[in-house]
Amino acid sequence: EGQADDRVCLTCPFTMGQDCGGFDPITLAVRTQDGTACEHVFSCHSRRRRVRIRHARSLEGSVPMVEQDLEMVDGAASNPGLLALIEVARAAREIVAFTGAGISTESGIPDYRGEGRDTRGPKVPSAAEFRRNPEVRRAYWESRRTRYPEMRATAPNAGHLALAVLERAGLVKAIITQNIDGLHQAAGSDPSRVVELHGTTHVVRCLDCGTTWDAQVIHERLENGETVPACDRCGGPLRAATVLFGESVPREALDRAIEL
Repeated sequence: EGQADDRVCLTCPFTMGQDCGGFDPITLAVRTQDGTACEHVFSCHSRRRRVRIRHARSLEGSVPMVEQDLEMVDGAASNPGLLALIEVARAAREIVAFTGAGISTESGIPDYRGEGRDTRGPKVPSAAEFRRNPEVRRAYWESRRTRYPEMRATAPNAGHLALAVLERAGLVKAIITQNIDGLHQAAGSDPSRVVELHGTTHVVRCLDCGTTWDAQVIHERLENGETVPACDRCGGPLRAATVLFGESVPREALDRAIEL
C-alpha cells in the first residue's frame, strides 16, 4: 500500500512515495511522536483504499498541523463531487483557483447572504455615501474599531491551507479571490500569486491622494482616541482598501485575473 507510484492522493497533494517535507498541513489525520516523526493517513482516490506513509524528519518550525477524525478520510473518499473535482485537477497542467465568501465561512467569517450572516454594525455603505456623509464615516470607523481585531485574529481553515500546499507542490498557479480577509496569504500562499479582486481589509488608503497604510497603524490611532481618522498628508478621508458598492474592480487586478 505504501509503494511509490505516480498517483496523487486524495488528501495529500504530493505524489505517493515522494518526500513531502515531513508533514502536510491539510492531511486529514496526523500522528506525531516526540515531534520528530509524522504519519499521514489518507485515501488514494484511484484505489479507493486507505494508505499510510510515514516520515522521520524534524518538524521544528513547521506550521501547526490540522488534526481531524479518521472518519473524515473515508467520508471524503465516498464524496462523488470531490472525487470528480480531483479527476479534473489530475489532468490539468496548471490550476487557477477562484474563491469567494464560502471558503472563509469555516473560519467564522459570514458570507453576508447565508443563514449565518452577520447583522452587527451598520450596513456596508456605498462609495458615494461614504464620501458625502460624515455620519456614515463615523459609524464605519466606530464599527471597524471593535471588529477589525476580530478579523485580524481570524485563522485560515483547511480550504485555505489546501490551496497553499497545492501551490507549493506546483499544482496551483494562482488564486483569484473575491475575499478581502487575507486568509490565503495567512495560510502560506505566495502574496504575489493571490489576486484580490475586491481589495483587502488589511490596508487603509486615502480616497484623495491614494496614500496607503497597514491597517494596524490606523487601528492604533483609533485606539488612541481618533474617531474618524483622516490622511495625515492631505487631510482626505480614509477607509479600508476594499471595493464598495458603486465602485469598479481595480483595473490592474481585473486585467491580471483575465490574463490568468
